Amino acid sequence: MSSNNVSEVVNAQVELATSYLATDNDKLYVELGNIKHFVDRNPSYSNKFGFKISEEDYVRGSAMEKFGREFFKNSTSEVRKIICGHDKNSEKIRSDIMKAISGDSVTLTALITTLVAAASVPIAYAPIISAILVKIVILPAKDAFCSQWDSSVGV
Repeated sequence: MSSNNVSEVVNAQVELATSYLATDNDKLYVELGNIKHFVDRNPSYSNKFGFKISEEDYVRGSAMEKFGREFFKNSTSEVRKIICGHDKNSEKIRSDIMKAISGDSVTLTALITTLVAAASVPIAYAPIISAILVKIVILPAKDAFCSQWDSSVGV
């Protein structure tokens, strides 16, 4: 991948992070549910992010929100093990994330997006899952990070 392509991917992640961080949490779950539903029907999109779902295919409402919440909960268990665990192989990423918590939310979200994708979550879901994690777990709980994760996600 050329440096121009890497720069484009990073810029796209920052743009998505900025948009997702400004979105109401309930709407994020609806969006995640729609992305999951779309990718299930179009598997070639699982390695893409930032694609638009047509208005006619977009589903709103509490059922889609619930679907998105459940998918979020199931998708983040491996990420939680990396961030909140004690595995020596994850020490560097844990240290980087804890340092980033005191930085800006967009940079933190981009960092978490990389981690989510590395934890075998398809890239289609990584940016939105990361934004939700930053909004409901990381920023509200800088001092009690992992216990907040457990209570917010219900691990």
